[in-house]
Amino acid sequence: MAANRIKRSGGGLALQVTMPAREAGLVRETDNGDVHDLADVFIVVVDGTLLVGNREQITGRDRIELVDTLARDAESLYRIMDASIQPEGNGYQVQLPNAGDAGFEHGDRAPVTTGNDLLVIHDGEPRRVEWADAVVALRGEQ
Repeated sequence: MAANRIKRSGGGLALQVTMPAREAGLVRETDNGDVHDLADVFIVVVDGTLLVGNREQITGRDRIELVDTLARDAESLYRIMDASIQPEGNGYQVQLPNAGDAGFEHGDRAPVTTGNDLLVIHDGEPRRVEWADAVVALRGEQ
């Protein structure tokens, strides 16, 4: 599974997510490819998995259901933090202020599963891939 690596950015960690962010609708561009809108996102860490969601589009019960799907069989759950999608180079990155809570370090590979208004960043472990797929499926039903 091809995946970008966690990198240092702005005193913290980030992940280049150009294609996944476009697919998830977290980035909107003009016909010329210029930035039109970048989503403000929330990030929650559950057992080595980062759920990155659009703060405006995923609220209330929908957000709770998504986190519950990840946390059901988890051993750890961390508070939700706000972050941002930012232009970087010829694409976009997401700042990951709580990546360390998920066990990610600079240089780690970080596959991304994409859904409507969300990204699920994980380590590629089969259990976490299943969790990511379940979250994306649930989001498709919301």
